[in-house]
Amino acid sequence: MKMKRFIAFTILSIAILSGCIKSGDKASVNDLYIGGISNNRLMLEGAEGSTKTFSIKANYDWTIIDYNGFTCAPSYGPKTNEGEVIEVTATALQANNTADTVYLSALNFKLLSTRFYGISAYQLPQVRLTKGDKVYLNAKSGSTSSIKFVSSSDNIELVTQGNITASLSEKSSRNEYTITVSTNQENGTAESLNIGTISFRINDAIQESKIAVVQSSAIVLDRSEVVLPSKAEGENLLVVDSSFDVSTSVD
Repeated sequence: MKMKRFIAFTILSIAILSGCIKSGDKASVNDLYIGGISNNRLMLEGAEGSTKTFSIKANYDWTIIDYNGFTCAPSYGPKTNEGEVIEVTATALQANNTADTVYLSALNFKLLSTRFYGISAYQLPQVRLTKGDKVYLNAKSGSTSSIKFVSSSDNIELVTQGNITASLSEKSSRNEYTITVSTNQENGTAESLNIGTISFRINDAIQESKIAVVQSSAIVLDRSEVVLPSKAEGENLLVVDSSFDVSTSVD
C-alpha cells in the first residue's frame, strides 16, 4: 500500500512541475539575417590573427555559440532597429601552417530559445603550392628549377634538408612567391633520386607538409638488353638518352 502511495505522489509531483516548465518563446529563421558570408561558409586567412567581418540583423537579442579556433567580437548583442546591422569580426587564434584548408568549427547562433546553425568556419592554407609538392632538377650538378606558391604571410623562411640550396623571391602583388632550387650533386644513375626536401617556417612555426626535390635519372635506355641474332655480323641497336657523356665498352 505504501508503494502505491509513493508512485501516485511521484506522478502527481511530475505533473505539477511539468506545468511550471516552459520552453520559452521561439524565433523563426526569418528573425535572423547574416550578411557577408557566402555559401554558409566563413573563410579565414591562414595567418594567426587574420580576420573576417560579417553582419547580423536580428529581431531579438542574439548570442553566437559553439565556435572554436577563432573568436567573434562582439559575440552577443541586442535586437537591431529597422535598417540597422551589427558588424561582427571573427579572428583566427592560430596559424594554419599546412597546405590544406582546415575546418575549425560550426558557427551557431541563439535567439530566445531557438538555435540556428549551418555556417561552417574554415581557415585557408597559409601556403598553397601551384604545381604539386615536388621540384624536379636535371641530373647535372648546378642544375636549377623553381616552384611557385601563394601565401598571405610576410614572415616566411625556407628550411632545406639534403644536398640542395633554395632561395625565396619577393612576394608579388598577388601574394605569390617563387622558390628557386639548385643542387651541387650529380645523379649518375639510371633512376630518379630524391636529394632533399623544402619546408617553411611561417611566423616562427614549421609547416608540416614538405616539398620533395627530385633529380631526374641521368641515363634513359629504351630497353634493358641488346639481343643479337645468331648469325655472324648480326646487329642490334641500343638507344641511350643521357645528360652525361656516355662511353661504351664491350666485355
